[in-house]
Amino acid sequence: MNTRINRIIEKSDIKRERNRENSAAILRELTDITQDKSKWPVSFNQVSDALDIPSENIRHKALFLLGEMGLSYPDNVDHDLIKKIASCRTDSSEKVRAQAVCAMGRIGRGDYHLIVSWLPSMLKMRNDQSEKVRMNVIWACENIATQKPELFADQIDVFAEMLEDPADTSEWKRRKCSVFSESASRNTCLNIARS
Repeated sequence: MNTRINRIIEKSDIKRERNRENSAAILRELTDITQDKSKWPVSFNQVSDALDIPSENIRHKALFLLGEMGLSYPDNVDHDLIKKIASCRTDSSEKVRAQAVCAMGRIGRGDYHLIVSWLPSMLKMRNDQSEKVRMNVIWACENIATQKPELFADQIDVFAEMLEDPADTSEWKRRKCSVFSESASRNTCLNIARS
């Protein structure tokens, strides 16, 4: 696919200055797509191409945009795109891993069928060393639970375990209880949160 982002990449050379210019051009292109939602239905391939670029900021921006686009246009999301997003969950960058799980949550809110097979591996990210990634697992599950709370009905023990995270904050508890209350009774959630 010869997208505008790919054409920018093709023009790049080894020189550091040139790569900075290309990164800036790609970020501008992603920002332009973000701001012009009329481009979203036809930009999935172009934005997913940006996930192949070494720049952490570009991959982060592309994942954010893919999540938003997938929420708005879930019919334009295919298995290959989900697989590409899911591969970012093991990225060396905390920022990219956190945004990958967010993107999956947004897409799952648009159409949970697209990510249901990825839920077990997504839930394993609750053990990531990064507090931000662990928090985003909760956020992603919260997004998905708004459409299909029963997906998490057999995960009550997982969410109870997550309530014990040593990095717990009031925001953590609020988010965890939001997902938890979608899957279990509100009283169960409140009792666990108080303990």
